[in-house]
Amino acid sequence: MWQDIQVMIFIGFGFLMTFLKTHSWSSIGFSFLIGAWSIQCVILSYGFWYQAIYWQTMEKIPIDIKMLIQGDYGAAACMIAMGALLGKTTFPQLMIVVTVESIFYSLNRVICIDLLGIHDPSGSMMISVFGAYFGLAASMFFNPTKAI
Repeated sequence: MWQDIQVMIFIGFGFLMTFLKTHSWSSIGFSFLIGAWSIQCVILSYGFWYQAIYWQTMEKIPIDIKMLIQGDYGAAACMIAMGALLGKTTFPQLMIVVTVESIFYSLNRVICIDLLGIHDPSGSMMISVFGAYFGLAASMFFNPTKAI
């Protein structure tokens, strides 16, 4: 399962973002770099929020297959938001947006899934909806005069 998610993050989203005429090859590179960065950010922020809210103690963040899959899920949300921002932002701006999104995605996931016990078997609520709305909100920030 982990390998399939990795293929979706790096190959699937990478070639999905080539629809822009002027950003086709750079969007593939952006998706590789953003995917690797967001997996790391989600693992750190998910481990922090899980320990702070659920366990209420601070220990070392365990890196196991469950945590790697959580990182991949967060990277998928970041890739969805990147689709809304591609062409409007520069790469450093995109890195900052992905870092902030990773923090809030992890907080949302810990509160909804772990604390409240919401059942989301396919991840559509946590991954797709959060990534889409975060990307739309960020695109309004980067282009406020033409939004809505």
